[in-house]
Order: sequence, then C-alpha cells, then structure tokens
Amino acid sequence: MLVMFECTVVGQRLRNLRELRALSTPKQAVQVHRQGKWERLPGDALLPGDLISLGRPAGGAPAPRRRRPRM
Repeated sequence: MLVMFECTVVGQRLRNLRELRALSTPKQAVQVHRQGKWERLPGDALLPGDLISLGRPAGGAPAPRRRRPRM
C-alpha cells in the first residue's frame, strides 16, 4: 500500500514538472557588448560582465547619445 502511494506521488510530481516546463517562455535574443563589439546572443548565453542593451537598434548602429541635464 505504501509503495502504491509513493508511485502516485512520483507520477504527480513528474506531471507537474512537465506542466511547469511547458509554461516557460522562449529565450529572447539580446544585444550584448562583449570583447569590444556588439553581438546578438540568446539570453541564456549571457556571462558575468556582459553589458546588455535594452534599446539598441538591431542594425548594430551606435545608440544615440543622451545629453546630461544642466543644473
């Protein structure tokens, strides 16, 4: 009886894991500045020290410079 209960629990856990994995979103490609140049890489390939750009155009053109407000 205990073995049947454990089998049921394991089955539920496996089913829950499958459902959770199905909910994950696909990895988005981001613009990354690595080793002096901008590259387009998947989000799961980021490394510590990488700079990412949230508003960089896809063509690789430099982002427009922002002016500092004068005080």
